[in-house]
Amino acid sequence: AEEVAAHGVPVTLVESSDALGGTVPLRVASDPELREQWCALAERVSSNPDVDVRLNSTVSGIETAEGGFLPAIEGSGSSAEAVHGVLIAATGAADHVPPERLGGASVMTQGQLAESLGSNGEGLGSVVMVQCVGSRSAEHPYCSRTCCADALRSALRLKQEDPDGEVTILHRGVRVWGFDEELLSEATEQGIGFIEVADTAEVVEGERLTVTATRVDGSRVSLEPDAVVLSTGVEPSAETAGVAEAVGVDLCYDGFFENVGLVRGAGEGPRVYVCGRAGGPAELHERVTQARAAAGKACLYLKRGHDEAQGSR
Repeated sequence: AEEVAAHGVPVTLVESSDALGGTVPLRVASDPELREQWCALAERVSSNPDVDVRLNSTVSGIETAEGGFLPAIEGSGSSAEAVHGVLIAATGAADHVPPERLGGASVMTQGQLAESLGSNGEGLGSVVMVQCVGSRSAEHPYCSRTCCADALRSALRLKQEDPDGEVTILHRGVRVWGFDEELLSEATEQGIGFIEVADTAEVVEGERLTVTATRVDGSRVSLEPDAVVLSTGVEPSAETAGVAEAVGVDLCYDGFFENVGLVRGAGEGPRVYVCGRAGGPAELHERVTQARAAAGKACLYLKRGHDEAQGSR
């Protein structure tokens, strides 16, 4: 939104939650530098006169009008309608809510752990992290891309707060890329344990919290930690299907858009671009790159004379 507005193109930014960025603020919560950068960006966008921010709002319908799209927006902000020459779908993804999520406070997701780190002043004791909860399964056969790096960051934070605390990660092959590989090396040096398992572990709450799994060699492992952290994957957001149907774009078998970039309007007519996790699991830097690419292509399209209708966005 900021980059499009910088080219003199007015933007309507529709956000379904009460803060900009969806799950990004939570993802950067454990990194002070990223958190500061994100807060500064959100403040600039919110105060930009060329960006009409609609928090707690959704697009309930989209009509094709002369020169672009005419969206129906429900929620906060002005109800005035305007023709938009380009639609950028950044509907994101939702965290998978695992059916194995248990009721006790000692079982949590990575997101819940990130929110609590450093807030209670006490360590969790021994912790087991269970990877691939809701990913690489029959229902969601894809890798969610960020879970392993998130788990490594959280594990390192736990060791920082409680150096004597035991942290074990049950994984199905640790998948990290680029500079995130340094997290794996650091975690190994810090004494964080890794056990490769054949399938997602089973968590049982009784007199003692128990985690059982089968190693890749067929042997069984049983642990009794003080806390369990579930590394949940992602699935398509609730808004993705509605936007795709409204603009006449097909979704992939997994419920995400089939690809990122231009998905409608290669010839004449208004254009639809997809970026970020609307097109499937992606790391944060990939989402930023895709968003910038979509913004640049949208501006180029509009500046070439396709925004002749007054008020086109």
